[in-house]
Amino acid sequence: MEGNDAKEILKVIGNYSKALDLLDDYDHTTLEKINGNIDERNLGGI
Repeated sequence: MEGNDAKEILKVIGNYSKALDLLDDYDHTTLEKINGNIDERNLGGI
């Protein structure tokens, strides 16, 4: 396995771990609201 392959595998594992943490927080209703702007655009009935 080359160095780039190992880096990509570690990247995938890291992203997977973050996704699992997000789902776990959602399941336990401990998900924190992020700060940001409210999008007031009308989506036209979508």
